[in-house]
Amino acid sequence: GGLADGEVWIPEASATRPWQWQANWQQSFQRLRQNGKAFVAPIIRELILKQQPEKTLAYVERIASWNFQRAVSAHFDPIRNFSPKQFRECFAFLKRPTELPYCAEDVKFLVELQQS
Repeated sequence: GGLADGEVWIPEASATRPWQWQANWQQSFQRLRQNGKAFVAPIIRELILKQQPEKTLAYVERIASWNFQRAVSAHFDPIRNFSPKQFRECFAFLKRPTELPYCAEDVKFLVELQQS
């Protein structure tokens, strides 16, 4: 995983954070990034979208009904060729349970939080 327990002082914020980066954080980041493949961020996926899957899927279908050819990402590669089909695929986890093989250990605490 990318995070470890431990207080770290943040001088710019005059505060501490309850974690620190583990030595292998770059590997976790590369797995998460999946060579630039589009995806829904795990924290959004697990804590927000799974709360109302039907409403989320209705929204996804509404957007996917548009005839777009490109998308602008909030993170990573900024502009990409991207079809409505690819957009739908990013949300396939709402229709069928899927594992997070690219960062399962990094989001384990999110899954456990949802189950509690």
